[in-house]
Amino acid sequence: MANRKNLSTLFRTLVDNGSCGFFYIPNNRTGECGEEGCFCSGLCEETMLEIRNFSVSVNGKPLFQDFNLTLAPGEMTALCGPSGTGKTTLLRAVSGLIDCSTGDVLLKGRSREETGWPEFRRKVVFVSQSPVLLPGTVQENLALPFTYKTSTRKFSRREVASLLEAFGVSPSRLEQEASTLSQGQKQRVCIARAFLVKPLVLLLDEPTGALDKEAVFSVEETLVKETRRRGLAALIVTHSIEQAKRLCDTIVNITDFGAVTDVC
Repeated sequence: MANRKNLSTLFRTLVDNGSCGFFYIPNNRTGECGEEGCFCSGLCEETMLEIRNFSVSVNGKPLFQDFNLTLAPGEMTALCGPSGTGKTTLLRAVSGLIDCSTGDVLLKGRSREETGWPEFRRKVVFVSQSPVLLPGTVQENLALPFTYKTSTRKFSRREVASLLEAFGVSPSRLEQEASTLSQGQKQRVCIARAFLVKPLVLLLDEPTGALDKEAVFSVEETLVKETRRRGLAALIVTHSIEQAKRLCDTIVNITDFGAVTDVC
């Protein structure tokens, strides 16, 4: 088992009632920093996102209590477990899409309030399991984030074409109505859009759920490559422990409505 310095802070012991344990075994990978078990592009000493003492309740029922997690640049963490255990709710609460939580979410050491919600949502991007595209062409959907007042970047068709191609979507589809795409194509467009806005953190809810088996492996490969190359932190919800092992450095297994065991 690898013994990296940052793993001591990657996950902190959950404060629980004795119903759930917490331990880790990192994947056996070597990153650019040269540490066995690291897949971090040499950036493992930094913390990108910290979820601290985070509790989530829905309709008065606690899902998570005092949940702690640290995400580092260039690393991918999986949330695994059966349906109905709160994985998607946790992602949505961290992103601020739903207000049902207490505790802190720190982006590079600053709370969401200190960062400012527009800036936080620009830097921490949530990709839903169900592709969300508006009426209009693929290009219009991809260009939409650049029309917001808070956007500081210009839309680049060349960059868009490159990203689409990397995720297996022909750039010729840019002028196609988004509604005419297959579910798998829509999902790949949404993932490409997430990278296009240059976030610091990706929150991905079943990102390959709408894809066939052949496309899954291709998209997985690009996800890992682009996350590592750009030095992003990624938190991924998946039902597949096999996929989690293929993609991620650390796996958080969630059972029984928020009971957590970290395994790899």
